[in-house]
Amino acid sequence: MPKRARPLKVRRSEHWLRTMVNLHASILDAAIIRAFNWHNSSIDWRSPLQSDQYAEYYDQSFLDRLGVTEVIMPLREFWPRSGPRWDGLACTSDGKLILIEAKAHIDEMVTFRSKASPETLLRIEDRLEQAKEAFHASKDACWHTSLYQMANRLAHLYYLAGINGKDAYLVFIDFANAPDVPEPVSCEEWQGAVRLAHKSLGLKESKLSRRVITIIVDLKNGNGHPSAYVYPPSKKEEDTMIVPDFRECAMQSMSLGKDRDFCELYLQDNSDTEVYWGPCWQPDDMYLQELMDEDWQLVERADEQELLQTANQFNRRYQIEPKGKWIWFLGENRHLIGINVS
Repeated sequence: MPKRARPLKVRRSEHWLRTMVNLHASILDAAIIRAFNWHNSSIDWRSPLQSDQYAEYYDQSFLDRLGVTEVIMPLREFWPRSGPRWDGLACTSDGKLILIEAKAHIDEMVTFRSKASPETLLRIEDRLEQAKEAFHASKDACWHTSLYQMANRLAHLYYLAGINGKDAYLVFIDFANAPDVPEPVSCEEWQGAVRLAHKSLGLKESKLSRRVITIIVDLKNGNGHPSAYVYPPSKKEEDTMIVPDFRECAMQSMSLGKDRDFCELYLQDNSDTEVYWGPCWQPDDMYLQELMDEDWQLVERADEQELLQTANQFNRRYQIEPKGKWIWFLGENRHLIGINVS
C-alpha cells in the first residue's frame, strides 16, 4: 500500500493534528459528531496514528485505508496521480468516511495553483469545474488558483459523495494560538479567514456543502488544555461545550478532566430518590458503555428545574443544587443524568 512516510518530529499543523488524534481524540470526536448531528456513532481514526508511524495517505491508498472497495468511477479516472495528501482519515461505526485537512496559520490556506503539467492541469481544472457546479457555487468563483488546495479537497468530497454515492464528509481543522507558527492565529482571525475563503469559492447552501465543516481548535497554552468548536455554529450559542447528545456530552466532560461531576438520579414518586453525585466517568468505564445503549432525551431548562424539584422533594439525604453549566438527559424509567460541562 503506497503511503507517505513522515518523520517522527514535525511542527505546526502536522504536529498538532497528531497530538489531537493520538492524545485528545475525544475532543475532536465530540466536535465532529455534534456538527453533523450524528447519533449513536463513534469515530475510528485511520491516520495520523502513532502505531502507523504517522503515515499520510494519498491516491488509491487513502481509499484503501478508509475501506472503500467498490466505486462507480475509479480515482485514477477522476484525478491525476499524486493527488491530495490527506492530513487525517477516519471512519465511523456506521460506515461514514471522514477526510481531514488541517492548518495552523492562515498563510497555509493560500495555494495559487497546481504544479502539474499543462495537459494534466487542464484535466484538474475540468474536475474542479464539475465539483464547483455540484456544490452550487457561484459561477464566477475561481477554484483553480489562490485557494486551490481547499478546492481540490472539496473536489474529492464530490468524488466520494457525489459521483460514487459514499457517505463521506470533509472536515477542515484550524489550530488557533499554535505556539510554533510565525504569527499565531486567534480564533476570531480564523473565523474571518474561513468566512473569506467560503466567499471566495462562492460556496452556498447545498447537499454537498452540508457535508463540510470547519473545526477551530484553540490550543491555548500549547497542548495543555485544547478545546474545539465548529465554525460557523449551527445556531447562536455562546457555550460551545453544550452538545445535544448524551454520548457527545459524556465525551466532552471526560476530556475536561477527572474532577468534573455528573449526577445520576432515579426519580421516584413516593419514596427516596436514588442519587449518585461524583466524578465523571473515564473512557474505560464499563458502566458508561451500558449507559450508551439507553435512549436519552435532552432535557430543556424549564423541564430541568421541574425534574430537580421532584428529585429534591423525595430526596431526604441532601438537596441537589448543581453549580456551573450542566446538561441533563432523561432516559428510560425516569432515569435522569446531569453532566457538568463547565
